[in-house]
Amino acid sequence: MNNLSCESFNDTYRLLPCERLSDHPLRLDFYSQTHLKELEASILCNGLLEPLLVYEATKERFIILSGHYRIRAVRRLKEKEVLCRVLCCNKKTAAGIYCTANCMNRALSAMEEAHIIIGLLTSEGYTLEEAGKMFGKSSSWASRRIKLLKNLSPELKKELQKGNLSPRTAQEITRLPQGNDQERVYSIVKKNSLTKDETAKLVDRWLLADEAGRRKVEDEIIKKTSSVKDMVFCMSDPGKTLGAGFRQCTRIIERLDSYLGCLNPPYTYWPWEDYRDFMAAVEKISQSYTGSFDYKNKGGVIAHAASLS
Repeated sequence: MNNLSCESFNDTYRLLPCERLSDHPLRLDFYSQTHLKELEASILCNGLLEPLLVYEATKERFIILSGHYRIRAVRRLKEKEVLCRVLCCNKKTAAGIYCTANCMNRALSAMEEAHIIIGLLTSEGYTLEEAGKMFGKSSSWASRRIKLLKNLSPELKKELQKGNLSPRTAQEITRLPQGNDQERVYSIVKKNSLTKDETAKLVDRWLLADEAGRRKVEDEIIKKTSSVKDMVFCMSDPGKTLGAGFRQCTRIIERLDSYLGCLNPPYTYWPWEDYRDFMAAVEKISQSYTGSFDYKNKGGVIAHAASLS
């Protein structure tokens, strides 16, 4: 991931007082209470299986590089000391080790990544390119992560941290002003289960519309998604469900064809983007699903079904 793997460190293992251990400043102050309880139970039953990774920032004051959950679980159990692996390194190297260790131990949330990147830039002297490389990513990726932290409203940051909002969808929403606009659009996205691309189109329209236009956009999306939600997807009878879905799509296409027949070409406007999405969906079904159907045995299946009737 970086040149840290090429360095050798002087390290020792020591029992350190819990009160002398501090969180790393790049650590976002968010913890899963469920994970903490599970870890506490595990330590109580099996002991601490892996020591904390720390470095000595000042005399007898240590900064945690890996083990922020473990130290909290140990403190909850009223332990006074904890086993630590103590590294001897400088502050900038320690920041790099913190990023590397946490990326290997668990998947960081987008908000944690953004918080770390800003800390690397403002406190540790990293460039945007160096910060991106710490995660195996580009400088443009690092820039987009920073944008999430700076441009996303506080409420949506919480949704992103909880995993209710995907980073790619959040990036589209950051194009809107913080506050009511972002939260209103997110409400539409969440209620209608919009994809990242659908969210991008929604934001494009939202930015160009006045209040009346935005209400119209909301109504259109609700009508569009409700027609799909009206279909009953029954897992116990997939043939019936698929048949009903295809019949509904066929009726829509027939109405489109009838409408196009009433227009006089050449058309002054053609919805190319929507048309491409439609053709891509048809191609996906054609290639991914119908390929699993045995057309050669179609006659045998029909004959067998007829013999049972």
